[in-house]
Amino acid sequence: RTVLGGRARAGNRVNVYLDGRPVGTARADDEGAWSITIGPVTAAVHNIRLEEIDPGNAVLLSVDQPFDPSTTLAGGTDGKAARVW
Repeated sequence: RTVLGGRARAGNRVNVYLDGRPVGTARADDEGAWSITIGPVTAAVHNIRLEEIDPGNAVLLSVDQPFDPSTTLAGGTDGKAARVW
């Protein structure tokens, strides 16, 4: 499984797409933090797109970039995977 997370404006939705297909939606909490767990992602180059959506359904921010879990994940000090940018 793959866990993604980040920050957005409190209460906004974050839509996640992998290779052009929707894989889930998260909502930013009162502090703006969001996370989502998606199914397994093969160790290959994929395209990931994240969209921050406001309550009026306007896209406030869209990030679209290559994503390769085999080269962008490393073990965290707590034994969990950590995202490395």
